[in-house]
Amino acid sequence: MNEKTDSVNNTKLTLNHQYRDRVFRLLFGAEYKENLLSLYNALNDSHHTELDDLTITTLDDAIFMSMKNDVSFIIDHYSVLFEHQSTWTPNMPLRGFLYAARVYSSLTGYPNRAIYDRRLLKIPTPQYYVFYNGTENRPEMETLRLSDAFLHPVEKGAYEWTAHVLNINVGKNKELFGKCRVLEEYSLFMDMVRKERKRYNDPGEAVLSAIDSCIRDGILTNFLRKHREEVKMDILTEFDEELFKKTFREEGYEDGVAEGEAKGKAEGAFLAARKAYEQKMVTAEQAASLADMTVEEFLKKAAQ
Repeated sequence: MNEKTDSVNNTKLTLNHQYRDRVFRLLFGAEYKENLLSLYNALNDSHHTELDDLTITTLDDAIFMSMKNDVSFIIDHYSVLFEHQSTWTPNMPLRGFLYAARVYSSLTGYPNRAIYDRRLLKIPTPQYYVFYNGTENRPEMETLRLSDAFLHPVEKGAYEWTAHVLNINVGKNKELFGKCRVLEEYSLFMDMVRKERKRYNDPGEAVLSAIDSCIRDGILTNFLRKHREEVKMDILTEFDEELFKKTFREEGYEDGVAEGEAKGKAEGAFLAARKAYEQKMVTAEQAASLADMTVEEFLKKAAQ
């Protein structure tokens, strides 16, 4: 774990390089396939009951895009990607598209000769859902399209990748929660964490209080009892990363002004990320995420 002192508040920032599965991935991952199947059924009005119908395809190295709350799987000839996000971004379709490309590459064994055969190589139909619970006031459901990011417009449907964004904050998507109780309990737990953060100065106490409250109220009871310490550390890691990113962007902006290079927050974020990368505090992937750039864009600019 690397540490940095905030020059403004003199508080210690930490960025955990040992990425564990986050709460969403754990709750809907291989250990709890029944939860994953329940959520898929709720979204598709299907009635699958056999856990063996699911084949987990979650990428172990998905950190290359800072996607740590992801679960992907194959079922009924569909390739499905679920992701939890607490920060809204219009770039969700691109994130999902790049992730899916890695999954399809793995499924087809690319590069191999089959992809060049005269026969059509059939692949599972994609589905991409993002479960959003950030603080921005967003609709219950949004459909984001990759084509909105194209520099030149294309004919409708010519090239497309779609992200279905579902707001899972408490009070939203009640019909979906009614079909999948475990998703509702996940929403209630994350809401409790947010409330307890306002009550406690110490983040660790806030998380433990949220866990204890939910266990007492019958929310994710067995899951939280079994994974109490792991859940605590996962959420604290997210707290650290939020503070780390915020502070580096602020300091990077100040550095940009000092160097006579300030071109706004975007340039400040890049300078902060480059500084962290050069000091070996973050990987290239993490630095690119801090700067809101692709890894290729970040490395190219950093080398200039």
